[in-house]
Amino acid sequence: MEYLLFRNSLERTAHCQTSTPDAVARWEESKKWQKMVDRLKSRIADKDQELEKLHKTLEMTKNVLERYVTEGFGIFFNSPDQAACTCLMLNWIR
Repeated sequence: MEYLLFRNSLERTAHCQTSTPDAVARWEESKKWQKMVDRLKSRIADKDQELEKLHKTLEMTKNVLERYVTEGFGIFFNSPDQAACTCLMLNWIR
């Protein structure tokens, strides 16, 4: 009985080791695509980090502009057009 189990395991091992050229080509192709997927995942992670930094910068800029307008610094504009433009920008950002 043990002999049959041993023989079957040897046959399975031998079958796995003798691969056809098509199987090798498929394996190499899948490895190539897996590397591509890994590279793209890495790029996506980098872009996500960059996007997060840009979101933080945008929020800080919004806060600074809102503080600038609400604390009365608007009186220092050279013309009413500049004040109106800033108010429109503030409403657009919100």
